[in-house]
Amino acid sequence: MVEAAGAAAVLGLGIGTINIVMYARYPLYEQIFGIISRPLFMISGVFFLPENLPNPFRDYILYNPLVHIIMWFRSSVYPEYRADGLDRGYVMEFALVCFVAGPTLLTASMREIREDWL
Repeated sequence: MVEAAGAAAVLGLGIGTINIVMYARYPLYEQIFGIISRPLFMISGVFFLPENLPNPFRDYILYNPLVHIIMWFRSSVYPEYRADGLDRGYVMEFALVCFVAGPTLLTASMREIREDWL
């Protein structure tokens, strides 16, 4: 469970840092991100089990790293839960890419962000 929480924290920190830069540089991005993220949360497997979906939809939903994090949490809480399709490596790679890309974007665009706020 600690590993799943750590992966979720790294993913959240990376995406949050990317969003800071994107919100500051592109005002329309905030609305676009809100429109995209709400349905993604609803289909992340919080309200249903991804294993129960038919095969083509299940394959598409497994591209969402939050689905894997939720499955990871469930498998640590419920020992009888079979997390078919759980890929811990995919979650960690996606989270680390976001974790590296966020501060890189922030560092690269710090001057523009400061000038916009002054």
